[in-house]
Amino acid sequence: MKRSRKNTLIVGVLTAIGVLGWAVVVDLGVHAGRIHRGVTVGGIDVGGLTEVDAFRELSDRGELLLEKPNVFTAENVQCSFYPDELGWGPQVDSTVDNAYAVGREDGPFGSVWERFSSWVAGHEVQWAGKASARKVGTFISRCVKQAEPFGVSIDRARLRFLVKQAIVSYPETIFEIPLEGA
Repeated sequence: MKRSRKNTLIVGVLTAIGVLGWAVVVDLGVHAGRIHRGVTVGGIDVGGLTEVDAFRELSDRGELLLEKPNVFTAENVQCSFYPDELGWGPQVDSTVDNAYAVGREDGPFGSVWERFSSWVAGHEVQWAGKASARKVGTFISRCVKQAEPFGVSIDRARLRFLVKQAIVSYPETIFEIPLEGA
């Protein structure tokens, strides 16, 4: 007995939908109450952890980030800060919530895609805490003022960008001050 192309196509599409549905159900079961695999926060793998375990893990890292001074150097100039001096705090609760939300929002198709991409390529969640723009600006102005006697011109925009990255980097604590024209 010969099958028509139309019937073969319908069976193929229904099979693909069934396999995709089964994969979604299995994935949801595996990650019930847990952060989806492949999710990281600041380089820390929190995938597969419960929210409580992720909170503990990120609380420890947040404490380390707050304790380390970030030092920027260039040609006889050294500027440093602690993250809390710029108004940054790790906001662990919100960060864990954001990590847990991966693959659970954006409707059925968006969440399936987010879950798939987490399995394949990983998904980096940013720390929820933000530094105060005013305090970062004050830090940059202080660095520029400190560099003037040495004839060093600091690229303010690049330094602002690097300060925001430095706050959440670990264990690196020494960074090069970006200079204008460099």
